[in-house]
Amino acid sequence: MSGRGRADPNRAKGLAFSDYDGTMLAAVAEISLERTSGAIRVHHIWAAADPGLVLQPDNSLSLIEGGLIFGVGMAPLRMNEAPELYVELMPSDTPPTGLGEISPIIAPAAIGNAFAALTGRRLRHLPMIPERVLAAMT
Repeated sequence: MSGRGRADPNRAKGLAFSDYDGTMLAAVAEISLERTSGAIRVHHIWAAADPGLVLQPDNSLSLIEGGLIFGVGMAPLRMNEAPELYVELMPSDTPPTGLGEISPIIAPAAIGNAFAALTGRRLRHLPMIPERVLAAMT
C-alpha cells in the first residue's frame, strides 16, 4: 500500500509492527522534517490489521483510524496537522481478537522509524517536539 521503498525527496517512510493479544498491525508513516526548526510533519500513514474475523468492519476501521490519530497526536502533531490515513483489514477466519489498544502505540513507532530513516538518528521520547528533534540531530 505504501510503496515503502520509495519516498519523495526530503521525506522518509518508517515501518512499525505490533502483535498485541493476537491482533497483528503493521503501519508505515511518511514524514518530512523542517531541519532548522525541528518540526516533524506526518503526511501519510498506511496500516494493515489482522484482528481475526471482523464482525463490524466499519467500526473496526474507525477504531484503528482513531487510534492512529491519537498516537500521532501523542508523538509530534496537533489535530489540524493530521495525516491522510489508509487502513485495510486483512481477511481472516480465525477467532476475533481486539483492536482497541494496538493502533495508538504503532503510530509513534512508525514516525520514529521514519525519522531514523531520514536522519540516521533516533527519537526515544514523546512528544517529538522540535527541541527534542533538534537535540537528537546534534
